[in-house]
Amino acid sequence: MEKIIVIGGGIAGLAAGIYARKNGFECEIYERHTIVGGQCTGWNRNGFHIDNCVHWMTGTSPEKEIYKTWEDVGALGEGVDVLQHDKFLTIDQNGKQIHVWKDVNRLEKELLEFAPEDSKEIKHFCKMLRAFSHMEVPAIKPKEQMGFWDNMRYVKKILPVLPYAAKYNSVPLTEYVKRFKNTMVQDLILSYLPSAFNTVSILYMYGTFMSGNGALPKGGSIGIATRMRKKFLSLGGTIHTNKTITSISETNGKITEAYCSDGQIASGDYYVFTCDADATYSIVGRQHMDEFFTKRYADPETYPTFSSFNVYLSCEKKIEELSDMVLFKCKPFDILGSKQNTIAIKSFDYEPSFAPEGKSVLQIMILQEEKDYDLWAKLHENKEQYNETKQQIANDIIERIYTQYPSLQGLLQVVEVVTPYSYNKLLGTYKGAYMSFITTHKTKREVHSGRIQGLSNAYIAGQWTLPPGGLPNAVISGKFAIQRIIKNK
Repeated sequence: MEKIIVIGGGIAGLAAGIYARKNGFECEIYERHTIVGGQCTGWNRNGFHIDNCVHWMTGTSPEKEIYKTWEDVGALGEGVDVLQHDKFLTIDQNGKQIHVWKDVNRLEKELLEFAPEDSKEIKHFCKMLRAFSHMEVPAIKPKEQMGFWDNMRYVKKILPVLPYAAKYNSVPLTEYVKRFKNTMVQDLILSYLPSAFNTVSILYMYGTFMSGNGALPKGGSIGIATRMRKKFLSLGGTIHTNKTITSISETNGKITEAYCSDGQIASGDYYVFTCDADATYSIVGRQHMDEFFTKRYADPETYPTFSSFNVYLSCEKKIEELSDMVLFKCKPFDILGSKQNTIAIKSFDYEPSFAPEGKSVLQIMILQEEKDYDLWAKLHENKEQYNETKQQIANDIIERIYTQYPSLQGLLQVVEVVTPYSYNKLLGTYKGAYMSFITTHKTKREVHSGRIQGLSNAYIAGQWTLPPGGLPNAVISGKFAIQRIIKNK
């Protein structure tokens, strides 16, 4: 029986392992961390659970083709409850609120009542959202294996969005919102994604949610990873944790062995690298990096990545004012020289097990750029100052939450503070990035070939191969890696 070695036990690695076993390969997964799941993870602090990843997950609708992939790997399916919120987020400013409702008709009605001066643009925006609710993530086979009829089937599915995609793919969000006069409507569109994203990104995201294809599997990030781990092991796969692959040996353009930092040797017929892409090329050698990655790492202005500064707070009561995600403007506060004037609060009350009875756990996420990672990494050289800075920022955020919501005064405590540097150290992610290269107005969406240049038995998967990344692209890429192995045998 041929053996596949998977390097990286995140969602892509687990998917690759599951599909490897389903197709008759022996398979071993090597993971540097103590648990599998990669960025789809969580941990406990002082009786509260910190969920690192899933705010919503593309692929929860059985009507979409990616659902079958999630079902194959055990993340969704029979016995897995899925929670669909009635709204995505709320903008709360100056005593007024507007919401992104799942029901696009309800959204349109509310926006028209709130900002009649923008009626023409609001109607057009909602018309585009209705079209984007039909969007599909190609999840059946890799692009190069899709024939004429495969492509026609996919084009038919996305036909409603093509005119809007052609028009708005090169329009940055910061330009698109200028069509609206009402500043709160502008904030509603700019609030969730980094401003470097193109306009199609927000249409796709909201359209996915409104189609019912962007819900929350019960158990959060850990639940997804745990179910996939169980599926892989039930199929006879083997997982090695606390194993960091550091190098390989190659002969005649093939990997012969991969070496762990503790001296263990991983030997197989095929090697699938599902760890961070930058880490992959550190292992196999930069001479094997192709143009796709070379140009992206060399030009972060055109192909930016983002991370986040996250503060997790406990609250001594359940919070009716804060359901799901709420954003509000506040007095500016400083994060390593960058002024912030917006706070986004996410409540995890939909998962009762994440907090002791009667209490809540909240997440405040502040976007960070590559340059911010470098500042945090430098600051970490003085750990005392690093920790003091984290605490001070957390205190500043709490102060502004109290100003916005006086009823919470004295009820909030810091549970955890996570920086881009934390994510890099814990999860090995490039510059602490939580997704792949951002699809901006300057770039076209490109996908990687899934092959490692100069190594005939080496494949690469993971969110970095399918920008802008995320969980759906991770699970699909793991599946595609095994399909490519089978095709090239």
